[in-house]
Amino acid sequence: QAEAVNRLLLETGTPREAITAIGSHGQTIEHAPNATPAHTYQLDNPSLLAELTGCAVVGDLRRRDLAAGGQAAPLAPAFHAALFTASEAYRLVLNLGGIANLTVLPRSAVESTQDVTGLDTGPGNALMDAWTAAHLKQSYDADGRWAASGRVDDALLALMMADPYLARPAPKSRNIANSLRRSSTSVNKVAATPRIATKIAIDSSAYVTANVASKIRSTSARSPAFVRRNSLRSGPSPASSSSLTSSASASGFR
Repeated sequence: QAEAVNRLLLETGTPREAITAIGSHGQTIEHAPNATPAHTYQLDNPSLLAELTGCAVVGDLRRRDLAAGGQAAPLAPAFHAALFTASEAYRLVLNLGGIANLTVLPRSAVESTQDVTGLDTGPGNALMDAWTAAHLKQSYDADGRWAASGRVDDALLALMMADPYLARPAPKSRNIANSLRRSSTSVNKVAATPRIATKIAIDSSAYVTANVASKIRSTSARSPAFVRRNSLRSGPSPASSSSLTSSASASGFR
């Protein structure tokens, strides 16, 4: 972390005095906001980060949000609200990381941050990356080439879409380890021959696409103008984690 911060300051010519604070949430190793007691654990050392960078550091963000009654995830909505809220547009911002999350920014969010909402839609890049690592010995499916090499298996996709988490209303957040375990249970019901492995790669991508699209449709129903502008389609299309991220970034979700 410190190396990345110091390199960024150097490359951009930004003096340390210009940095108000670094927000560091750490690496999540356990996330159970609905457990009794609710808990979330991260690996982080904000004190060392402050010493190595010479900047003030704000840490332990997730447990603070959990203590205040939140889900401790996603953390992105506060950033999205500061950057994208607009009085003339109802906006949705999709962040496709290991877990995908959606931020809802109605016009009223300009006046009140209480109107900003966010939720984890479900797995993002994690499923595809894990499957690619297991079968191609690569960290990700570059340019979505593997996922684009076949067609969606509707039966397998339906099995993956039956995860109860997907039907739960917001607010909600997802443990990435649980996502991988649940999906592994589904895909292990078929033999992982090279042909089947490719089919599952395609369906992992289709699963993310279909899941995210369904959440966008249900959320944007509050704004008919949003639906008209975007003409959201109802069917999943094969796309890998990398191509999904590109298309999400390019769309702007206005």
